[in-house]
Amino acid sequence: ALVAFFVTAIIEKRTNPNAPSRAFRPKPHALAALAVLLMGALLITLPDRKSRIIAAVTVPEYAATHEVQRMSGDELAFRIMDGATNMQIVDVRSADEFKQFALPRAVNVGTRDLFAKEWQKLFAQRHVTKVIVANDDKDAATAYHVLRKIGYDNLAVLDGGLTQFKREIL
Repeated sequence: ALVAFFVTAIIEKRTNPNAPSRAFRPKPHALAALAVLLMGALLITLPDRKSRIIAAVTVPEYAATHEVQRMSGDELAFRIMDGATNMQIVDVRSADEFKQFALPRAVNVGTRDLFAKEWQKLFAQRHVTKVIVANDDKDAATAYHVLRKIGYDNLAVLDGGLTQFKREIL
């Protein structure tokens, strides 16, 4: 668009000596366009917000300095049996693993999908405890920290993961 504008201005200057484009100074505009292009190139090379947050919470030092709320397998089993309406199980395993085995009323959300708008309503419910489950504590804790970093609260991680839950409860 800028090139087309400059070419049009040049043609106008040649055909009409009193044209308004005579007052146009292209140098400041060219510098502004160059600055915008450089800024765009810089933004393309930076990692996106999702990647930055996930990378930040997977650092071992982060996990060591940020506690995770936990829920025992017994408590989760009791709440499932009781039909607790103030709890939502969020399974962060792969879709294939979720199809093979899932807890009742659980929803399957991948860690990168935690940022999606479709899950905002679920995670924003303050009166509902979101219990994050995965095969082990580590994957669930990563999802927990991502959600905390995004700004959600009332979260818990299944202590020992689904592996321990299956072994002890089921």
